[in-house]
Amino acid sequence: MRLFIEYLISDPLYFFSWILALAFSITVHEFSHAAAALRLGDDTAARSGHLSFNPLVQMGASSLLMMLLVGIAWGRVPVDLRRLRTARAHAMVALAGPVTNFLLCALFGIMAGGAARLESLLALPALETARYFLRVAARVNGILFVLNLLPLPMLDGWAALCAFWPRLLYLESRTAQTVSMVGVLLIFFSPAGNLVWGGGLRLAAFFVSLLPPA
Repeated sequence: MRLFIEYLISDPLYFFSWILALAFSITVHEFSHAAAALRLGDDTAARSGHLSFNPLVQMGASSLLMMLLVGIAWGRVPVDLRRLRTARAHAMVALAGPVTNFLLCALFGIMAGGAARLESLLALPALETARYFLRVAARVNGILFVLNLLPLPMLDGWAALCAFWPRLLYLESRTAQTVSMVGVLLIFFSPAGNLVWGGGLRLAAFFVSLLPPA
């Protein structure tokens, strides 16, 4: 099994496109959580510096290192649920991140389609590079959108579910970790993972197709 960082030598365009798109998308995802929480009454994330577009703040050094090595990363924003007065507010904060990824998937996908259309008319090498990056960015956000909606502990889908079923918040940490580990293994090492990757890629392809080449 090859490490993701090997693409730095074998396919540098893919390596840097994925890294830049993933770091940007996770950073904006986490910023959206922080901004939504602040608007709905919880300033915990704002006070801890998470109203920021700094990947080091939103992702942390260990996440950035894992991104370079294996192409997978994560972020985390502190939220004090006691400051969110309603279940709806809790759910809105949880879903702010995935909604952001959906919108970014749409934006990058449509831009990739537009770049492909311009490329067919102008045949500029820079447009080919831009189209490639935008397509990768659309795919990254499509995958992040689908992945984060899964009802697994530590993911946004679970947090949204907890908003309307608060008992889940009191799930033993060991049980929650076990559920998360099983979910991660299924996502990465079983055909069930194709639902996540395939769903994200199909979503990105849909938005790219909205502006087909001329």
